[in-house]
Amino acid sequence: MKTFRATWILGGIFLLIAVYVYFVEIEGYKKKQAVREQKEKVLVFEKEKVESVILSNAHGLFEAKRSGEDGWTLVKPFAAPADKQVWNSILDAVFDLKSTRVILENGGDVAPYGLQAPQTRAEIQLKGSPDRLILRVGDENPVGDSLFVTDGAAQKVVLVPKSISYQLNKTLKQLREKRLFSVNTAETQEIQIQKQKRAIVLKKTDEKWFLASEKTKQEAQPEKVKEILDAIHFLEVSEFEDEDPKDISKFGLKNPQLVVSFRDAKATQTEVLFGNKEKTMVYVAKKAQKPVYKVNAYVLNRIPTDPEKIIKKEEKKTKSSK
Repeated sequence: MKTFRATWILGGIFLLIAVYVYFVEIEGYKKKQAVREQKEKVLVFEKEKVESVILSNAHGLFEAKRSGEDGWTLVKPFAAPADKQVWNSILDAVFDLKSTRVILENGGDVAPYGLQAPQTRAEIQLKGSPDRLILRVGDENPVGDSLFVTDGAAQKVVLVPKSISYQLNKTLKQLREKRLFSVNTAETQEIQIQKQKRAIVLKKTDEKWFLASEKTKQEAQPEKVKEILDAIHFLEVSEFEDEDPKDISKFGLKNPQLVVSFRDAKATQTEVLFGNKEKTMVYVAKKAQKPVYKVNAYVLNRIPTDPEKIIKKEEKKTKSSK
């Protein structure tokens, strides 16, 4: 009985020690670590409350507004779809940015660090806040792979990893959405490929695609239809050629060499015009929209204009051996 009681007492002591270690040592360390990391952060904010981000660098002034949970829309220098991965990466970089060393603690002359009128800066607008959080990026530190930065209030100058410069020095092309011809492949019910006066019409019936014409209804190769859908859906812009062209005929888009249309059960999803080729590129545009783009001309090889290349070939029946 005494041995049993002693075991219980020792067990209780070990339990108390374990509880102490967990709550006092481990949890206490975690809290101290969290406080230390919070102090090291250059800008402190909640990412969920971010409404817009303004980026200023050697390439210009850009602003993007949040749309949905992780989407972005470019509003400056003009309205256009934004590359959500790039803008989310910029926001993450600013949110996670930590100082490695404090240079100037209580404000003062920031000019020696290139922070008086820095070319690179990021501004964060939070929902419900009248003021913006501002990150100013100055000169490179002569010693070490770091940069001088300060917040909008210029309370202190700190050193941060040089990698932040890569995130903030984006061009307009990098900030814009490159995939502009989104096609809902699951909802698409009709595809039309028009080359001059000749048109190929593909229609979906009971999950199968058929080449539709007045005389015949021939089944299409499913892999060829998928290739056409993917060719447009995954097509990326190589160059943003002209945002507001005065004359689209110089791009060959007034009388395009090829027009590819996708329709769902209710309306046209997208209609892409293909104009002149220029070396390895071809001019494209969405119908009834002004911007003109350049894409890789290889896409033309993936869009057949000959019906024979789309029609499903009948398998040849072999005679059974006697």
